[in-house]
Amino acid sequence: MKDVLNFFAKRSNSGACEAFSENTGADILIISDTHGNTQAIKQLVKKYHGLITAVVHLGDHSGDMLRMAGPAVKMDMCHIVSGNTDPAICTYNERVIDVADKRIFITHGHRYNVKAGLDLLIYKARELQVDACLFGHTHHQTLFTQSDIVFLNPGSPSSPHFGTDRGYGLLRISNAGVITGELLTYWEDVCPEE
Repeated sequence: MKDVLNFFAKRSNSGACEAFSENTGADILIISDTHGNTQAIKQLVKKYHGLITAVVHLGDHSGDMLRMAGPAVKMDMCHIVSGNTDPAICTYNERVIDVADKRIFITHGHRYNVKAGLDLLIYKARELQVDACLFGHTHHQTLFTQSDIVFLNPGSPSSPHFGTDRGYGLLRISNAGVITGELLTYWEDVCPEE
């Protein structure tokens, strides 16, 4: 039986770096739907440099991640999947990654029609027996737990939909194996150029 997952959702504009730096488990920066906004990736990777275990880009210009992450992110820390606007040969369409002994399903979400509802995605995550499911495509931040699976959509740091803020997400896996997520607002001055 899977570990019981604790869940919290917290929205903030600052303080995430300090909160995550106290953790000694795995911390994952989650970005999606950048659509060419390479500055957002550069700033977020810089902000969390030394504090994160991995970076996930959930598609729609996933190549932005490879171009902009720079030396702060080693390639084995970077996990990307293709979205509906990425070239078919860009990368995986979806995949399950293992981080800190937890299985995490990453997908853009368009193949599961997430703009119309999450039933297909939830079914797939259950079928894969994962601990967390990260998805994008809607440009709208979402965080909830169902069937002991944490579902997180970080939104878009470039072009949010439905009047929401530009966003990104963080996923924490504690030493005890507890998974928590956080949705954050992206501001262009989050990490100004020096």
